[in-house]
Amino acid sequence: MKKLIGITLLFISCLQATGQQTPQFIMNGNYQVGGSHLFTNPQGNWRQDLYYPSDFQGAPAGNITRIYYQAYAAYLPVNFNIGNLLIKMGYLPQDENGDSMSFKSTAPVSFYPTDTVLFSSSFFIDTPVILGDWVGFTLQKPFYYNAVKNFIVEIQVDTLDVMWGLTTKGNVVGTAPLRSYTRGKGPSGTWNNINFAGGVQHLGFDIQPNDVRDVQNLSSFMLYPNPSEGKVNFSFETKQPIRQATLTVRNITGAIVYSEQYGNISERFSKQLDLKDFPRGLYLAELKADGEKITRKLVLQ
Repeated sequence: MKKLIGITLLFISCLQATGQQTPQFIMNGNYQVGGSHLFTNPQGNWRQDLYYPSDFQGAPAGNITRIYYQAYAAYLPVNFNIGNLLIKMGYLPQDENGDSMSFKSTAPVSFYPTDTVLFSSSFFIDTPVILGDWVGFTLQKPFYYNAVKNFIVEIQVDTLDVMWGLTTKGNVVGTAPLRSYTRGKGPSGTWNNINFAGGVQHLGFDIQPNDVRDVQNLSSFMLYPNPSEGKVNFSFETKQPIRQATLTVRNITGAIVYSEQYGNISERFSKQLDLKDFPRGLYLAELKADGEKITRKLVLQ
């Protein structure tokens, strides 16, 4: 099968805002909580927040598949639409004071590099959203959380079609280490300079943990988009070089419908799979490498 470079497929998403949805892991409530106006400025907001693994005690290493923000106000108008919603995630660069617990004290000209995990040109939130509800964003590309390093969540809201949208909770850290950069868009449509923010967004997330606890070498095994219409990006990382890896896809009866071997892999491997001719339904993708195994569910639709 012809090897292709993996490409993240971006598509228009709908945001489901219901009080019944609760994140698997929620940022510890060790800080004073106040309101944040990330989703309330019709001219646009853009920010980066830094989070520590200690913020999410008990969260295992694995793929974050969905992030959440919590409503702080009880009002939300009908037909609330976000234009050009962009969410990116990444780790604090090693040269940023090593594994620093804060951003630099001098505001940068541009934000730190991160990877796109969700983009929608028109992202719709429907009512009702009441005080305390969690508003969830399903990631188009899962983010691998290693439960060790501090990580960044970047979110950009380009335009809103209402004056007051959704006020979310923010953890006001006061004089604690600097953990947020923010910028707004002026009336002319130009983004202002980056400034410091007074706190971080109150964050929650769902995570797909590593399947096997004794897996030491393999990490960040991802299949995306998932569900998929047939073009599936497959990638994983390895701490030590791998002599041979095998990807096997089985249908719900256990029959092997796809299998391929790869050799001499170091650090990171990626490929795009063409499964568009397979029947729609649920599959299990199994990655084996040098005695280790990880399994992921895959849905073709």
